[in-house]
Amino acid sequence: MAARGRAGQNAYNTVQAFAGSWIGQLILFGFTWAMIHHMLGASGISYGSRLTAFGPEEREWLVRATLIGSIGLTVLLWVVFRDGRIAVRES
Repeated sequence: MAARGRAGQNAYNTVQAFAGSWIGQLILFGFTWAMIHHMLGASGISYGSRLTAFGPEEREWLVRATLIGSIGLTVLLWVVFRDGRIAVRES
């Protein structure tokens, strides 16, 4: 029983070490961006399907807004929740 606990702890420590490395942080940042980008894209499709009057210009604007919004929200999330907790400024 104790061996399983140690093996679990070793695996956890290995994952934590990788996630804390620069490549792990880059992968997690990309994953966060992908999730937010797809969430905003699905919202745009849902919104756009209700408005059938979207022309090419409006669709292009929606694509750009989704890209800019997903990048902005990802950076905001990483700034606010860095180190796994809400970042607050000490006074």
